[in-house]
Amino acid sequence: MTVVFVDGHFSHVNNLLLVRYCQDFFKDTGKRVEIFCLPVGQTNPLQPFDVTAFGGIKKKWHSYVGSRNALAGGMITKDNFLSHIVKLWFHKDGCPEKFAFRAGECLKSGFQKCGLFPFSPEVIRNTVKAHHDPNKFNCGVHIEAEREKDAKLAKFLLDEYDIVSQDKFGRIKEFILLTKQDIAPAAVLAGALQKRLFEEAPKKQRRPTNKQLDLQSGAMVTAGEFVEVLVRNEAAKAAEAAAKKAKRNAPEPKTSKKTSNSVPKKKMKTA
Repeated sequence: MTVVFVDGHFSHVNNLLLVRYCQDFFKDTGKRVEIFCLPVGQTNPLQPFDVTAFGGIKKKWHSYVGSRNALAGGMITKDNFLSHIVKLWFHKDGCPEKFAFRAGECLKSGFQKCGLFPFSPEVIRNTVKAHHDPNKFNCGVHIEAEREKDAKLAKFLLDEYDIVSQDKFGRIKEFILLTKQDIAPAAVLAGALQKRLFEEAPKKQRRPTNKQLDLQSGAMVTAGEFVEVLVRNEAAKAAEAAAKKAKRNAPEPKTSKKTSNSVPKKKMKTA
């Protein structure tokens, strides 16, 4: 079995065409291909290219570009860019050894370092925990200190002013944060009122992504339950498109001509 690891991009996990291709490939060759989506926010620590390959390749590429710019007529342009990449990647056409990419060797160690191959759940758990431990980090910000500050502030408000309401605590904390940034609460209120009065244009809504997939812990995109959801969504979209097309092509209803009950006026005779 071959496993393809991908990130959670919309085109990777909501791609029924790709899933069907894997199914047809298995029927024709007997070789099974599964697509596994990495957990949300884990691309950097769990993707072998990011962990071991890209850094070395970028460093060698920048050195190579600098050496080419020093030569007469050796500057790299958009017209010859691809040929230089092929030369460095496949070590062709007199590729200097010091600039040659070693992606293959890096990838082998990258898969092992990430715990993907050979598969090591312990390595993966330790890697993910170090980068995204919910008890220590929230979007890259250490929250333990924030909890301590909140606890101290809540104790002070309780001891000095007998305030226990969470709503009041939230308003006081917001006021403190605004004052710390030299922002007057009245200015915030005035800005909100101005937006309401002048009907600020709504922000452009982003395309909804992966509603049918829970990618928090990763997901096998080619698994049966996910494929069924993709099939149902595709059928619903096809039915909606067909209904719109039928509505556009439907003949317009004939309107009956209105009959007038008024008596036609007689023409005036001129002498």
